[in-house]
Amino acid sequence: MSTLDEQQKNKDAALNEAFQLVQKNAQYVWDQLEEDIEPPSALLSFNGEDLIFGNSIVLIQGKEGSHKSRLAGAITTLLLSDDTGKTLLGFKKTTDQFNTTVYMDTERNKTHQLPLMLKQVYRDCGLDKDELKKRLILAPLSEVKRADRIYVMGKIFGSIPKEENKSIVIILDIVSDFIQDFNNLGGTNELLDVMLQSASKRDITFIVVIHENPGMADKARGHLGTELANKAATILQIGATNVPDVFKIMVKKSRTTAKPPLMLLRFDDEANTLIPVTDESLATSVADPDQFRLCQALADNYFHTMGRTELLEILENSLRWSLRKIEDKLKGLIETKVEFETPLGRTQLIKLRGKLVEYKMIPLDLPDGPIKNQDAQSIVIETEETGK
Repeated sequence: MSTLDEQQKNKDAALNEAFQLVQKNAQYVWDQLEEDIEPPSALLSFNGEDLIFGNSIVLIQGKEGSHKSRLAGAITTLLLSDDTGKTLLGFKKTTDQFNTTVYMDTERNKTHQLPLMLKQVYRDCGLDKDELKKRLILAPLSEVKRADRIYVMGKIFGSIPKEENKSIVIILDIVSDFIQDFNNLGGTNELLDVMLQSASKRDITFIVVIHENPGMADKARGHLGTELANKAATILQIGATNVPDVFKIMVKKSRTTAKPPLMLLRFDDEANTLIPVTDESLATSVADPDQFRLCQALADNYFHTMGRTELLEILENSLRWSLRKIEDKLKGLIETKVEFETPLGRTQLIKLRGKLVEYKMIPLDLPDGPIKNQDAQSIVIETEETGK
């Protein structure tokens, strides 16, 4: 038999095998018609909402230096832990079952960076070393050629024994390092085929970490990032804010549940980790930086009572905003009864209408309280009488 004939025979056999697999899977789906089908259970929640589910693809994206790997490490810790009450970076474990977790790292070195990550996991997960080694498979891949990394992943996956009701989580950090070119559609499809085929054979969840494109856009890098975003059940984004050393985690996509609110974190140099932001004024500055700047401008130009024209002129010079924007932001500040810090402590701003529109600041931290203070009381009465 010629070489060409042999190649055609092998090709026909592969195509027939693919067809038979489709038939087999179709029959399996039909067999489920009369069965009670339970939705997948959540592995982790985020800010009170179930978010990460088994047998899915989860994408973590962010700019260079946005602590993506720290987030992946915190998620790893929770997946390994037995403590369902443990919360890290807003995430909480929702099942008392531990998961066999494979952490495949392509960037950190084995001498310093990866050991520090392992120490953090060990310190936070509450397991002894021997038990941790049973649950966590580490795969340092920085010294392995790109072309060989998918093969290594398959070998590790195939070596994990099958256990009833045990799910597997594979973390790829960084996923673009598993292919030669993240803009190559062929390499992208090959990696995705491996991931989807693996997930069809076992209860397996992929958590993949990827860089975002440089610049202002928040798109995951290359064709690979686009395809992963299409396939992912959940997309998490971690990134910097307008406040130095403060970062935010937000859910860009969630197929199964409502998107929970974002989480603000700051980097703690002493602990060398991210911790939740508890300072309300700092949180406000991130959530609405314009409102934060307005509050600062009001505090810097503290007044008791001021007419509309004079206040707008002061704020225009201070903020360099349009008058319309200033009035819109003042309206929002008053309607939501925002409290902000001034030289006299916590303060609220109110607007009084008469022949002339005036703004007044009400100190809230006076010894007798805001209502007992005579000036504040007169403002409250005046406001109630005018209905403004």
